[in-house]
Amino acid sequence: MKLHEYQSKKLLAFVGIPIPKGKVISKAELINHFFDDFSGSVLLKAQVLSGGRGKTGGIRLAKTRIEAEKIASSLFASNMFRNPINKILMEELVDFEEGYLVGIYINQKKGVIELRGSSSIKLWKNNKNLPEFLPELISVEIDPFIGVQDFIIRELAVSIGLNRQFWGEFVDIIKKMWEIFKKYDATKIEINPLAITKDQKFVSLGVKIDIDDNALYRQSEIEDMFDYSAIDKQENDAKKLGLSYVKLDGEIGCISNGQGLTFATIDMIEQYGGQLSGYINLGSCASALMVAEGLRVFNEDPRTKIVLINIFGGLTSCEQISEGIISQMQLSSFVKPVIVRFAGNHMEVGLKRLEETGIQTA
Repeated sequence: MKLHEYQSKKLLAFVGIPIPKGKVISKAELINHFFDDFSGSVLLKAQVLSGGRGKTGGIRLAKTRIEAEKIASSLFASNMFRNPINKILMEELVDFEEGYLVGIYINQKKGVIELRGSSSIKLWKNNKNLPEFLPELISVEIDPFIGVQDFIIRELAVSIGLNRQFWGEFVDIIKKMWEIFKKYDATKIEINPLAITKDQKFVSLGVKIDIDDNALYRQSEIEDMFDYSAIDKQENDAKKLGLSYVKLDGEIGCISNGQGLTFATIDMIEQYGGQLSGYINLGSCASALMVAEGLRVFNEDPRTKIVLINIFGGLTSCEQISEGIISQMQLSSFVKPVIVRFAGNHMEVGLKRLEETGIQTA
């Protein structure tokens, strides 16, 4: 789960990491209320869950109130990376010359957590656009049981050429980043750039935080930040219903229960030349409601031409699953072919009920 920039900066501010003055607006008219809170020029940053906003006009400089309102109106009326712009971060323009990329990441290939940083680069000032920033990254591993130690942070500071006078504040910022990383089950927390202002202070200008989806059950504060407008209708509906849904580009919808059976079914479909429009894993404790809602998701997907349901009745009762299938087929205008395969708990009863209502079984 990716957080918007304003959400990420809120987490940074909560632990005391310096961020620029900013205000989140949801309509252009609010510019009039807040523009005078900033000294002169402001940056208007479209809040979409994608990188590259600066190159596509998602980050704009406004020097006057009228210009800011025009830019905000234009952004709200447009889409970026096929996503609507529902919020804009209105932020003070920070004059600086030195900026560093710093971040904590999970390196999936190595199976380790890494602290990374880059040497400084001269960045934009005033009305110049930010150039593409692709620095050489220096990585230091973090032992999750020990945490990020001061000497590791100083080692990175030396490697990226940070002046010694900033080491103390730099250590403090990295340790607070680690605090966020642990507390919220993050997979990435990145500040780019971590700038040094004219009064020799750090400020976090660009921030990205990704959270592990599998940990959201214990992160209610973060789960409430999820932006449902950033995903399409089928994915949106599935997520609200708590279904594990993955959308693909084919025409066969697959509903199954349990990770092993789901992927075995996917492999067999692919082996015989089929292409999936998506798959839903109901989990080991599937219910009638879950399979009914899964059918509804595929029914509303125009690419799905047929649905295969493959259920193993262990903790799940095949009879209960059949009730969900029949109720959805009868209550909705479901016209797509459905093929059902059951095995296990109450299989005979479930298959008999389906056959009586004319649903094809295998």
